[in-house]
Amino acid sequence: LFVKESTDFAGAGWVPKDGNIPCTAEAQEGIWKAMHPADCEEAMFLSTRLKENAHGLGSALSLVVHDLITAIAVGRVLVVESRRWFFAPPSCGGDGWGCYFTPPSHCVPPKGQKPATLTKLTKTHHKIIAKKTLDATGMSRNDLPALEAILPKQCVAEVVKWTADPSNVYLMGTFERGSDPLLTWWMAQTLRYLMRSPQPWFSHAVEANLNKMGFPWEGGMVFEQLRGEIAKFREYYNVFGCHDVGIDAYHKWTTRILQDGRRKTGVYISGNTPYNNYTKLRDIHAASHLSHTNIISTWQHPATTISTESQRWGASSIVISWTDLWAGVASSSWVCIIQSNWCRIINFLRLTAGRAPCPFIDLGLTMMIPEERVLHCVVKPEWPTKPFSSVLKKLLQE
Repeated sequence: LFVKESTDFAGAGWVPKDGNIPCTAEAQEGIWKAMHPADCEEAMFLSTRLKENAHGLGSALSLVVHDLITAIAVGRVLVVESRRWFFAPPSCGGDGWGCYFTPPSHCVPPKGQKPATLTKLTKTHHKIIAKKTLDATGMSRNDLPALEAILPKQCVAEVVKWTADPSNVYLMGTFERGSDPLLTWWMAQTLRYLMRSPQPWFSHAVEANLNKMGFPWEGGMVFEQLRGEIAKFREYYNVFGCHDVGIDAYHKWTTRILQDGRRKTGVYISGNTPYNNYTKLRDIHAASHLSHTNIISTWQHPATTISTESQRWGASSIVISWTDLWAGVASSSWVCIIQSNWCRIINFLRLTAGRAPCPFIDLGLTMMIPEERVLHCVVKPEWPTKPFSSVLKKLLQE
């Protein structure tokens, strides 16, 4: 079941040579070395826990990524505790993360020791620590390691140049680094490392499920995810001043991508789109000149039963969620809102999967364009509202 990983780094064979954000191979080697100290007995650990039913898959992956970044920053090895994780079926035997992927490190903490839970970063001799909250003082989303921690000197300048390019800005929230490309770079690299080596049974299962849907392995699919449900409206309004982005914006951008002259094979509508929104999006495409375009979705998968899937969260069962994630990364263009964890995770993975130059439309960011905002920004007084971020208001004015 498990892939045995060598304790000698033999090259980042899990990333393509071309089409990635800067210095991906070097970053993967640097992270690998940080997680594989020469002497495991001397290693210090940071524990992260994937809680039972506490988060969707996208949210859970985001939390592990932030904790790996923290582990690198404080010089510790990451341990993923996932025995009660919803997305690990009973057949995994209590090892949730390791059931799907090679663990972050060959080092494991001493048995029987409990982590010291910290509310802020302090000097500690505890063998194992854990963060009490996502944004624990000194270990928050705003606290990034120095690039030199994992990169050679020549690569640091390349990454700094990439982060200075406005086209690499994504709106991930209203916290300090919510629109900082440097955080995007770190999250893309650490997520790629965490998912670098799927267990063989898992790879075969995902491939079989994609084949059942008729997913074209030759590429060319345009990925769409319309999260659009009331739980997100308050969050969206806080980030970009709209409760939602109109469905016509999805259709418009997808049409432009399909008509750009490059080879495209169809549209993939994410199963992370609630069913009612999936049918609306499918029907608006079918009623247009895209009527002959191949439209597929995990909603069409034999294992997806509409009555048992969530109308709010979409097709969120274990098998469908993992299959949908792979289909998203295997697509060639994307139209979604980065403020959705699902869209965000897929973006991180495609940036290190040889697809960084491909078209990616963050519809939340397009709401910073006045003309797009007039056409597609949806605001309704009866929907929940949190004040529009003053930081992003300034960005809109600029």
